[in-house]
Amino acid sequence: RRREPDVDIARIGQGLVGLHDTIVVVGSRKGGVGKTTESLGLGFLGAQAVEALGGCALLLDANLTNADVSVQLRLSASAPTVRDLVKALMTNAPAPTPVSALGTALSVYGENRETERYAPLEIDTLARHARAYYTLTVVDLPNATPGIEDKSEAVVDAWLPHADVVVIPLDTSAASFEGAADMLRAISDLQASGRLTRGSDVVVSFLSPRDLDVRRLRPELSATLDQLEALGATVVDVPGSPRLALIDWG
Repeated sequence: RRREPDVDIARIGQGLVGLHDTIVVVGSRKGGVGKTTESLGLGFLGAQAVEALGGCALLLDANLTNADVSVQLRLSASAPTVRDLVKALMTNAPAPTPVSALGTALSVYGENRETERYAPLEIDTLARHARAYYTLTVVDLPNATPGIEDKSEAVVDAWLPHADVVVIPLDTSAASFEGAADMLRAISDLQASGRLTRGSDVVVSFLSPRDLDVRRLRPELSATLDQLEALGATVVDVPGSPRLALIDWG
């Protein structure tokens, strides 16, 4: 946790290609914690890692009410969306060609902010397509925990059973800790019900300031991170850096 790790792109690529069809979902009930930024970062890094080995990466915007991937990547209004892809798959039509993000090997389907609810079968079909054609798929989830009350809860509920890894971004705000705990409890409930059969790994990515030792300054924060690990997550420090804000510039 204490030092910034070296990133071995070749090793990451070999691991992903060996696994063949990894799905990573990025979610939290709390908005504004960096979900889209981390989704972009994972997508770009994954694409870079697998490209030389013949693999490919996909980024799907599943945030139905705050669909920011298209905005951050400045995608054209005519770019095919997740909804367009799902409609094609459900009618056995050819999949629309995704956008190549900023000239990289990362394929992207954005989303419309006002898209309608997805049925579980549609998400199942989308997940099968992603596994069949992409080495790594990153899904930017809505600000919600799984449920059936509204379309955001429903899309989280439908995606979680397909996840190999669940990433929960976290900053130093108490609200983000509460959101992470809510997501971890929801995942635990789904596991207990038998709906999560893939044995998903859960990673809490803690965006920590570079200029403060927050664990020493706020021992209760450090204790809460330990409690999140006790709930089944692996806590990983992500040192705060202005470079994170530039991820969508490639």
